[in-house]
Amino acid sequence: MCSAVSRLPYDLWFKRCFAGCLPESSLQRVWDKVVSGSCKILVFVAVEILLTFKLKVMALNNSEKITKFLENIPQDSSDAIVSKAIDLWHKHCGTPVHSA
Repeated sequence: MCSAVSRLPYDLWFKRCFAGCLPESSLQRVWDKVVSGSCKILVFVAVEILLTFKLKVMALNNSEKITKFLENIPQDSSDAIVSKAIDLWHKHCGTPVHSA
């Protein structure tokens, strides 16, 4: 599992702000926060992805499979993940003014 952690797609998640990872409808909601100055939302999305798919990721038997799975979040899960991430962001960061 340690080698898998080092292979998580952080570059895709953070440098691209989840572009190419989340479906467009979910991505728009994340980017709305980023564009308004709330880049911390990216951390909440990453945490929520890992929490949501913890068991799935642990069941995959090699780091390549884990990376491939986490680079393409399933459509049926992405809306719930982003909603939970936004809720956590609101709870811990408040408005964009506080997170700037």
